[in-house]
Amino acid sequence: MKHMKKHFLPLLLLLPLAAGAQEEVAARAEQGRLSVGVTVAPEYSSRFAHALDVYGENIWELTGKDERGKASFRAGLSLDYELLPWLSFETGMLYAGKGYHSGEILLRTDENDADGSYGRARLNFHYLSVPLKAKFLVLKGDYPLFVTTGFSPDFFLGRNVKLDGERIAYYEDGGVKFRAVNLCGLVGVGTRHDFTPTLRLEAELGFKSSMMPMNDEPLRRNLYSLGLDVRLYYKVGGKK
Repeated sequence: MKHMKKHFLPLLLLLPLAAGAQEEVAARAEQGRLSVGVTVAPEYSSRFAHALDVYGENIWELTGKDERGKASFRAGLSLDYELLPWLSFETGMLYAGKGYHSGEILLRTDENDADGSYGRARLNFHYLSVPLKAKFLVLKGDYPLFVTTGFSPDFFLGRNVKLDGERIAYYEDGGVKFRAVNLCGLVGVGTRHDFTPTLRLEAELGFKSSMMPMNDEPLRRNLYSLGLDVRLYYKVGGKK
């Protein structure tokens, strides 16, 4: 009996601590630190370009130096985890469409077409984007202000070329290899509105730029975009 008391008394002393720990875990679960949601982001995308040598300059002349941006978008699933009241981390999996309009180039039906016409082509690049961002709350209120920074590995899915006119463009670029993964930098500023304790809407104006060129051609092009991320979040385990 004495031996049993020796081990039983420490257990009695630990019970309040265990109960307190359990209450803390339950409280954290009720806070609903994890939110899941959907993201839709209309964007304007374009590219930074610079030639490394004379050959790159020639490519730039052939593809038209008066390239310009185009409308694009991103959309997909997002996750947000609140680490501290003023700091959360966001990730997700988004389809990202990027691209730009070429300059005035010669459009031909094939390599033997001598009667091509000049026009513009729309170059569309498709990626799977996995953003990894830190979100800092800098101003509280009904519409709190936050800033974000981070990066995103973008996985190349493919590309297509469409014309502004009716002719089919002929491109001798079958040997061009695009990067399988392109790392991008992210910055943004946004606000949010809580409809309920578990449902909120976020709007963020963000800038995204690839940190590596699309391929290793002497003409280097780095895609960038400026857009409005609209995210609808549901807080998992939060109070109703």
